Amino acid sequence: MRVIGAMALLFLVVGVLAAGSGTGETATAGTNLLRYPYVQQVTTTSAIIAWTTVADGSSFVRYGAEGPSTSVPATSELFVEPAIPEEESRSYFVHVAMLEELVPGTTYEYTIETAGEELTSGHGLSFRTDGGPAQAELSFLVFGDSGNGRNNQLGIRDAMEDREFDLALHTGDVAYTSGTYQQLEDFFFTVYREMASRMPFYPSLGNHDYETLQARAYLDGFHLPENAALEANGERYYSFDYGPAHFVALDTEIWAGFRGGAAAVDEMAAWLEEDLAATDQDWTFVYFHRPAYSSSNIPVALDPQRVMPILEQANVDIILTGHDHLYARTLPIKEGTPQLIGEGGIMHVTTGGGGAGKHFCEPRLYTAICLREYHFLDVDIIDDCRLTFDVVGFEAAIHDHFELDRCDPDSDSDGLTDVEEAVHETDPLNADSDGDGLSDGAEVEAGSDPTDPLSPPPTPTPTPTLTPTPLPLLILTGDANCSGTVDSIDAALILQASAQLVESVPCPLNADVNASGTVDSVDAAIVLQAVAGLLVLS
Repeated sequence: MRVIGAMALLFLVVGVLAAGSGTGETATAGTNLLRYPYVQQVTTTSAIIAWTTVADGSSFVRYGAEGPSTSVPATSELFVEPAIPEEESRSYFVHVAMLEELVPGTTYEYTIETAGEELTSGHGLSFRTDGGPAQAELSFLVFGDSGNGRNNQLGIRDAMEDREFDLALHTGDVAYTSGTYQQLEDFFFTVYREMASRMPFYPSLGNHDYETLQARAYLDGFHLPENAALEANGERYYSFDYGPAHFVALDTEIWAGFRGGAAAVDEMAAWLEEDLAATDQDWTFVYFHRPAYSSSNIPVALDPQRVMPILEQANVDIILTGHDHLYARTLPIKEGTPQLIGEGGIMHVTTGGGGAGKHFCEPRLYTAICLREYHFLDVDIIDDCRLTFDVVGFEAAIHDHFELDRCDPDSDSDGLTDVEEAVHETDPLNADSDGDGLSDGAEVEAGSDPTDPLSPPPTPTPTPTLTPTPLPLLILTGDANCSGTVDSIDAALILQASAQLVESVPCPLNADVNASGTVDSVDAAIVLQAVAGLLVLS
């Protein structure tokens, strides 16, 4: 955050009038408050509280573990937004308080005061300090491409607020459409104000954020770690520790060559290598905007080789990205090809479904799953071996659930560990080794052969007759690709459609074999049984 120093009296008067006559979305009626208080850079022993007001005055944060009992002064400086074509410049006062000598892993209540007015009386504000490396468990929110205040963004925001997190990561494009000061105010600070008042947000820069004065509004609005290689790049990329994890935010506009050229990329890469070599945290997460390995119809703008070898050498656990407005998870990747987790492969997760208009999936060979859904990630570190994450959509719908066990990995997430894959002679980098539309783990659990596409799951109860009995609701053919025959290819197509890996099957009426009105995994299972001769489709 960079704040302009004191201005002349004329600018002060104009600024107060402009702030008072603006949109007023963030101001509380009858008060001085503009931007609701937000927590930044929470550590084991410190935290930053910031807010903005219409008028100046002495400012304080009152806080305490058992009610606000300690008072710390805040800096107060006039800020005048730079003039840009898209919107009128505003002026307001920025207040920043540093709370220090806090106790790790402790919840603190707080209120804010400016010019003798308690601005958040009765709001019950609080935050919790980082518990440090001794805190084995950690829960954090990840999302990106969060939109422009429409219902998609608000619906996902509502689902976020139903869960508890220690901190939040944003994978870029924080405010649409061009990252202006008003857009950042309206579509970030206003939309997420309740969450931002109780936990720190750590964003990364996206291409839309850069569209206004090289990300000036973003840099002025957030108070982020300034540990980049050069002071000029402070807050554009940075790293920090929280709980048992080390987090690194990179700037892909530098990486992609849109700012600073090759020298800036080399500078960031050298900083990254040194930063990762210095950490001894149990977990390491790196996040940035543009994906190095995309599963969408948007062209890739990054050269993976500029930075990826550093991340692979450092054994980063997960790479989190945005830019593609969808959810995608890759197989573990090393040197551009799928590789086992135990051999250095890193999973890339794209989480760009925060509210901006959705893109289409175009799965690649390295794609494990791709879903065209609005969503966020709820990541939970369980211990030094295991983490899980849910991909959560509107009204708490779970679109994907993933479990990573570094001590006994399952590289293709099929329900069989890499060791078990060797026992069953299945492909540890292919969740469906025999291509029959069923995961290897599901087939093993059902007693089927995961290496034989014609091996059906066992019949739960033996039938007394030798002739297969047709199921009563099977009124359609099951020929999903209209090839004239019903075979395992039809089952695979139906399963892909039900998982939204393809938009639809060629013959959807034929695919709905049980006439339920939807094409889903039940239809795929019925087709497989028909192919195996266990029942007759009618």
